[in-house]
Amino acid sequence: MKQKRTRKQLLRLLCIIFLAALAVGGFAWWNASPAPLPVAQLRPFTRQAGRSVFLSAHRGFSAMAPENSVPAVWAAARAGFPASEFDIYESADGVWVVMHDDTVDRTTNGTGRIADLTAAEIARLRINTGTRIERYPDLGVPTLEEMLDACQAAGIRPEIEIKAASDAGLAALTEMLRAKDMLPGAIVISFDHATLERLAAGAPELEIWYLCGAVDATVRENLTRTPQFRLAFDGNNAANTGKVVRALQKGGTKLAVWTIDAPVMFWLRWAQGVRYFTSNRIRP
Repeated sequence: MKQKRTRKQLLRLLCIIFLAALAVGGFAWWNASPAPLPVAQLRPFTRQAGRSVFLSAHRGFSAMAPENSVPAVWAAARAGFPASEFDIYESADGVWVVMHDDTVDRTTNGTGRIADLTAAEIARLRINTGTRIERYPDLGVPTLEEMLDACQAAGIRPEIEIKAASDAGLAALTEMLRAKDMLPGAIVISFDHATLERLAAGAPELEIWYLCGAVDATVRENLTRTPQFRLAFDGNNAANTGKVVRALQKGGTKLAVWTIDAPVMFWLRWAQGVRYFTSNRIRP
C-alpha cells in the first residue's frame, strides 16, 4: 500500500515538473516568436490596450517585409499601424536615402558608407536580405521622397529617424515635408538632441521624439530645454524602472518606448502608463 502511494506521489511530481516545463517553454516561445502578434491577443489588457495604444511599425512592418523598404510601409498600412518608422542618411551628394546602418553592406548587394556613395550609386543597389526577400527579387533602396510618397499613398504617418544630418539636409527634409503637406502629420525622431533642436527651430509644428537608451542626467537636462518633445526610451532597458517612468510622467514628459516585441514587456510598460510603442512584431 505504501509502495503504491509512493508511486502515485512520484507520478504526480513528474506530471507537475512536465507541466511546469511546458508552461515555461511555451512562455519563452510566445515571447521569442517573430510572428506578428495582434494587440487584441495580449492578455490581460486586451480591450483597454487595443483602444488606447499608438503602435508604430519598426523599419516598416519588418516582420512581414524587408526592413526600411516600400513593401514594409505597405505591409504596415495593411496591418493597421498608424505610423511606420524608418531611418535616413544623407548620400555623398546630399540626397536622403532610407537605411538603418551607415553602410549598405548588411542589407544590399553593395559595399561602402552611405556618406561616400552618390544617390545614383545607391539607386543601382538591390536589397538582398530581410523577411520574405524572395518575393522581392528587384527591390531597390528607397529615397526619403519615395518613402514619403509610399506613406501618403498607403495612408500611414511617417516616423523618420535621423541618423546624422547636415544643416542643408535638415532644411531639405523640412522643405520636402512642407511641399508634400506632411509637416503636421509626420514624426521625426533622433538620438541627437542638438539635431532635433535645430529641426524644431525651423519647423515648430513638427512632432518630435527624442530617443535615448537609459534615461540619465544628460537626457533629463536636454528635456528641460525642449519640454515639447516626446521622450522615446529603450523599453527593454532595466535601468528605465517604474520609478524612472513615474518621475518623468509626474514632470509632464510625454513618453514612448522602443522596440517592444515581447508581450511581457508590452504588459509591463502598458501597466506603467506608456501608450506609445514601436514594434517589429506587435501590431494593432
